Parts: sequence; C-alpha cells; structure tokens
Amino acid sequence: AVGLVPAASVPDAVGQVQALPTAPVDPLAEVPASLMKDFGEVRRFKGKVPKAPLFERQVFAREAAKARLTIEDTIKLCILRGWSHFEAVFATPVVMASFYAQMELAQAPAMAPQRVNQTESAPPASPSVISAAKAAMAAALARMKAAGPVDPLAGQKAILAKHARGEHVSPYALDAARLALRV
Repeated sequence: AVGLVPAASVPDAVGQVQALPTAPVDPLAEVPASLMKDFGEVRRFKGKVPKAPLFERQVFAREAAKARLTIEDTIKLCILRGWSHFEAVFATPVVMASFYAQMELAQAPAMAPQRVNQTESAPPASPSVISAAKAAMAAALARMKAAGPVDPLAGQKAILAKHARGEHVSPYALDAARLALRV
C-alpha cells in the first residue's frame, strides 16, 4: 500500500514474533518548513486548518503525482495561486506556464499533465467585435470616473453608525463590520 511503512516485527513475552501495525507516512514530511508555514497561512486564510489532516495530505501527494509534479512544486504552486488544496486538473497548460515563468525555470517538465475533456480555445474575435468591446469598456470607465470614488467599506461603516445610534444590529454583522474596519 502506498504511504505505509513496512510492518516491523518484535518478539512478544513468549518469544514469538508478532508484526506491529503499519504506520502511515506523511507525504509532505520532505517539504521545507518555511514552505509548509506559508501553505498553512494560505489554508488559514481560506478557513481551513493550517496543517492538513493525514488523509488530505495523502490525497494531495496523489494529485501531485497525477499532475506529474513534485510535492514541493505543488506546494509552491498552491502558495502562489492562493489554493488551499490541489487537484491534478488545476494544472492546466496556462497555469503551469505562468508557474514556471514565476519560478524562473527555463522549461516545463518533459511530460505535460494529461487532461480529460479538454476543450479547444475559441477562435479569435473579429476586429469589429474587439473595437466594440473596447468602446464599451471605455464608456464604462468614463461612467465610473464621473461617479467618483466608491468606498468599499461604506456598508460596514453604515452598520457601525446604525449601532452607534442605538438601532438594532445583528451581533454577527456588528462583529464583521468591526473586523473589516479593525475597530
């Protein structure tokens, strides 16, 4: 079985040899601690436990093998992309090309990951479609500039103001507003 240490044998009180149960091996044990710390921060940010359970680590190693990546490269990819877990289907050619460019590697591994049900890219758009899309984006940008700056925390500030006026505010919304504004 993959990921298991071979059973050891020890003599019992009578002198007969008994096999000890096999112990699972941590597939991420060889990854540097600094990478695992960064990966733990990504997982914590995503709402997961920083150190993945053993089963999840074994699945992680299996998916890395499917994508034909080392576990260390897979951890680096997850950190760079902000992923809390990894699946082999995440390793698309575009993702891997940007990963190898960020890692400043001259070339990708010899074997690309196998993809199932991979669709072809769409044909390039005509020049008239491109110019219409650019005009629409320019118009939207002009409308945004005319409207002025938008405060992304306006809703949170409104919740705190409502609470300050003595109006009822959900305790969860109040906590979220305080956390967002670091009050």
